[in-house]
Amino acid sequence: MAERLITRPERNALERLEAFIAQARYDCAAFGTNLEWDRADWDVTTHCPRPVSKAAQKAVLYFTTHANGEAKSIEGRVPMAEPFASFIKALIRRKQDSRPQGDGPLSRIINAARDLHDQLGDRGHDPVRLTHADFAAAVVAVQKRSSPTTAYRLGCALQTIADTIDRHSLSASRLNWRNPLKRQTNALSRISKHANDARESKLPTSDVLDELARLSHLVTDPSDVVCMSVIKLLHCAPWRIGEVLALHADCEVEEQKVDENGPVFDKDGKPVMRYGLRYWKEKSSDSDVKWIPTVMVDVARGAIADVRRHTEPARELARWLEEHPGRAWLPGYDLGPWQTYTKTEVAEMFGMGSCAKSGRQWLMLRGIDASGRDVRISRQDLEQALLKEVVKVTEDRRGMKLSEHLLLVHLNFHHSRKATNPCLLSLTRDQHLADFLGGRRSTRGRTLSVFEKFESPLQQDGSAMGMTSHQFRHWLNTLAQAGGLDQALVARWSGRDDIQQNSEYDHLTGLEIAERFRGMMDEGKIQGALADLHDRKEPADRASFRDTVLATAHVTDIGLCDLDWISSTCPEFQACETCEFCLVEKGNEDSKLRTEQRLADNRWLLERVQAEVEDDTIGASNHRNALQQSIAGCERILAVHQDPDIPDGTLVQPTTASPRHFDGPGLEDTV
Repeated sequence: MAERLITRPERNALERLEAFIAQARYDCAAFGTNLEWDRADWDVTTHCPRPVSKAAQKAVLYFTTHANGEAKSIEGRVPMAEPFASFIKALIRRKQDSRPQGDGPLSRIINAARDLHDQLGDRGHDPVRLTHADFAAAVVAVQKRSSPTTAYRLGCALQTIADTIDRHSLSASRLNWRNPLKRQTNALSRISKHANDARESKLPTSDVLDELARLSHLVTDPSDVVCMSVIKLLHCAPWRIGEVLALHADCEVEEQKVDENGPVFDKDGKPVMRYGLRYWKEKSSDSDVKWIPTVMVDVARGAIADVRRHTEPARELARWLEEHPGRAWLPGYDLGPWQTYTKTEVAEMFGMGSCAKSGRQWLMLRGIDASGRDVRISRQDLEQALLKEVVKVTEDRRGMKLSEHLLLVHLNFHHSRKATNPCLLSLTRDQHLADFLGGRRSTRGRTLSVFEKFESPLQQDGSAMGMTSHQFRHWLNTLAQAGGLDQALVARWSGRDDIQQNSEYDHLTGLEIAERFRGMMDEGKIQGALADLHDRKEPADRASFRDTVLATAHVTDIGLCDLDWISSTCPEFQACETCEFCLVEKGNEDSKLRTEQRLADNRWLLERVQAEVEDDTIGASNHRNALQQSIAGCERILAVHQDPDIPDGTLVQPTTASPRHFDGPGLEDTV
């Protein structure tokens, strides 16, 4: 086989790649100076600790291929080939060095890189030889093996790799590759059966919520009380479960309300206070205050008080351990390291009753010889055994001491089949809440949910009641949307940095959206030809008019649509900006940005279509006319957003009648 010639640009790229890898390997401090570079598995738990609420606490980056990629350890996995593996390792380490973050985004980049690795199999896995076509093939592979949402995120990771290659000139020619996948949204999928099923799966049913309210007055077991208190907090604000489980023991915040005129006082001159809980966002290291609605303040206060009451003994033990490093706590008098205990006494200290057999089993499992009948165990040996288990619970990544965690408990506090050990500590994890709400079946038997413990009635389909903790977040977001809460406030209340993510948690049906619109029209919060017709009707006829013209509605890319799709198809074929059924929510930044983008795109197209018109291209004039109408519609919508006389949140109908794209009657013909 003839030797392949290496071009000068490729040779230069190879030199830059070597320097790129060398700098990351020898000069970066990310993941520590003792990082074992050549390993295919990097244990980065110390530098990227998992959220304390997660059951899995180890964070490991696997620089391996897709082969056996679900393995829980390096065994069975296939390491990436060189030099591609070193390139990805260098990219990951340099990225972490410039902006420290959790292991999730880094693992996503490695996951996407595996598809690029497969594309380079015939080129020696040399990243310098990556081409635009390789990234295009990789994104196709990503789409085949992932859901649309995951595929979009992996596409973003592929773009990160491409940008790194271009920025450091690590290929013979620039890639200029961009992620072709669009962010997924449920905003346009509200009327299909699939959309209804997906919506229902994300929202708790009213029967389950009513049953939880009943059970909240019945639970008495300390573990159930703590878990139910967490559920109460999930009713008070749209939390992520990890944010609740990582609350500080001193998390309550109370301060006087302030508006544009300054501090707020009630009619008696007393300060009006607001109550919130300080927390850390699960997806960043930023702290914030989750303000609790006034009607739920007493519920939140009671829940925090109940948790503190049952978890304070665990925090007392944690404070003792922090004041006595290198020691483990044992009940009773401390007579020195050579103090001895019988197996029965060991069992009693660790909550297993007066059962010598249980004490012997505990000791033998930890390598302490307890085989003799009258053997006595030294305090020193017991403390050493306990210390090995104490270190399993590490400090939180946000700097909280163990004694500062609100949801700190004794070991096995939430375990139904094991004795609670008052000498060891644990944290309430997301799995405990999952078991509490939904139960779990394992090889050791069935863990009953709170619904099963109290024999709650079955659901309509005959299954046991159950739900997930994340359904509360979807539920509260949907209630906020139904109440017309400003999108920026919904995002802020939910601890969300990207306002566009609101749509993923908005599960209003078309009928519910239409009901909201009818209420707004009745209150005079809708402007346009439709509202004018409504106001000219006799008061007795207005309700039936609203029910007729606003039978259903749905969210579109740039606003809202009040067309009844059940009885009529879309007349404009997604040309919403020129449609009479389009409604615009004044002040909605998401709608405004998308309209601006559509306007810019259409203007760009119009310049090129105009050249085709001048060349007498067949059909070009029709295309030009359609673009001009679209541009005019976008300009009308932006004028609504920019009008200072229209209050934010008002629904405006910017177009009174559609261009004649169809043969049906216009709005003016229905008066």
